Amino acid sequence: SIALGAFGSQNSRRNFLHLIDRGWPQMSRKNSPQALRESISSSLRAGAKPKDVLKVVRKQFPDAKSKEVALAAFSLMIELSESNQEAASALQDIGLSARKGSDKDA
Repeated sequence: SIALGAFGSQNSRRNFLHLIDRGWPQMSRKNSPQALRESISSSLRAGAKPKDVLKVVRKQFPDAKSKEVALAAFSLMIELSESNQEAASALQDIGLSARKGSDKDA
């Protein structure tokens, strides 16, 4: 698990999330970072395996690339890092699973 406090202040986290969002200029609104984060967040439940969450996200966003899903999971992890450590840890696992290509590489 990475050190979630490594980003320092809340302002640093916001700047990091802004940089992630800027990495998606070519995405359609349907596959926007916010839409992917909302899908991941709504699919996340206690005891859910990364594979199950990724399956749900894939059904909603079949054209999303693994990198996009991973970045959305990591940005959501950062948003929740101070308020919900358990969810942040689960989101880290989801992001790593997506980057490994265990869902579907585009």
